[in-house]
Amino acid sequence: MKKPTLGQTRFLMSVSAALSLILLPVSSVLDSAVLLYLALGSFIFSAVIWLCFYRCPHCRKRLKESSIRTCPYCGKHL
Repeated sequence: MKKPTLGQTRFLMSVSAALSLILLPVSSVLDSAVLLYLALGSFIFSAVIWLCFYRCPHCRKRLKESSIRTCPYCGKHL
């Protein structure tokens, strides 16, 4: 299996984080434990993606910001 590109990683993180932000208040309003666990799972999934895949494709060091255009370590364009 191929590793995801930086763009795909950003997309997965954004969708997963947005899903958790939507499901958390909905689970509170509906008083649903299932939705709460889905929201927490989505948040954890987003964090795992960030830890495992959000790296510079050139030097493979972990990136700390999501809006940068160049790697702060090697200076290459992302």
